[in-house]
Amino acid sequence: TWSLSELSPDFYHFDNPRASDLDDVPFFVAMVQVGSRLGWRWENDASDQHCEMNWLDPEPEKESSDYEEYTLELQAMQEKIDLYRGFQQPPTEAEYNRIQNMRGLY
Repeated sequence: TWSLSELSPDFYHFDNPRASDLDDVPFFVAMVQVGSRLGWRWENDASDQHCEMNWLDPEPEKESSDYEEYTLELQAMQEKIDLYRGFQQPPTEAEYNRIQNMRGLY
């Protein structure tokens, strides 16, 4: 197995006592499929939240048979983006802590 180095600027150093309930690195990469389109996003297992999607291929043509399915699935997925709306990658440790403080988790 591999893990993020504690020397990495992306490593989160939790200083509060409740952080032991969370993984050392709160985000992981997950593949997503919306209709025929493939992509990936960063997800947060602790809060069931995720960042915006990063696409590997273009969206289907409007005239294609899967465009309507794609738009409906995409809309449903985008409605679930809450805390990390606008984030294509995980927030910095400071941003993450600010978001968690706003939610009353720390």
